[in-house]
Amino acid sequence: MPKAIAPVETGSIVLLNKDGDTPTPEHILAAEGTLGSEQVHMDAQTAPFLKLLQLMSPECNAQKDEYVEGASAGKLLITGSNTIMDQCYCMNVYLVSEAVAYIRQEHGGGFYGRAPTKNELEERIRTEGGNLAHHDVKDSHRHFVILYDMQGIKITPAVITMESTKIYSSNDWSNAINRLGKHRWASIWHIGVRSQTSRAGQQFYGYDISKSPVGWANPEAFKEGRELYRELARQFKTITPEEEAEAVKWLTEGEPA
Repeated sequence: MPKAIAPVETGSIVLLNKDGDTPTPEHILAAEGTLGSEQVHMDAQTAPFLKLLQLMSPECNAQKDEYVEGASAGKLLITGSNTIMDQCYCMNVYLVSEAVAYIRQEHGGGFYGRAPTKNELEERIRTEGGNLAHHDVKDSHRHFVILYDMQGIKITPAVITMESTKIYSSNDWSNAINRLGKHRWASIWHIGVRSQTSRAGQQFYGYDISKSPVGWANPEAFKEGRELYRELARQFKTITPEEEAEAVKWLTEGEPA
């Protein structure tokens, strides 16, 4: 009989071994379901953002008010605390899929608004007397996550926004999560940075998200992810009667056996 593989815990994360065959922890097997990947639409919540800094990011320019000491292109920045990182671990708890609109720079610039779909947002612009030609309307995904340092210690809940061409990376990430067949917050992923070149020959940076999870959340982190999911589902008003019943069960009966 082959020897059982003992899971290795690093902070809040049960790491997979290099072959990826570490057994799924019992607390994740016991929590059946794949909650967290619903398509939801709501105004932005007050939360830090994980930003991937680019060459033109104001946080990298010492002449700008937004300048952050130590910031440079290709670094990850957590807004609010201005934490600078090269990489981190991440629990992906909740996905918001929507459309966003920006006013073009030649017409004043700035964020216009968001809506569940491009058609609804374009109709809103027209209804409010706006000119569609003065706006850029884009698909947008917001990933509500919990970030951990490389020792698996929790840093903060945060939001990762992926728009335009980054939607492809966002979809790849969500598909990889869904293929696991577990709740969205059960798995832990590595986020780094990779240098890319545009068709015009310009350098920019993209998220380098692991193709498969690096581990599972330990019981404490799994519970925290579940509670954040429940809170977000209620705020976004997308929780189904079945999920609400399960949430009540969690509250009244505690952890799954």
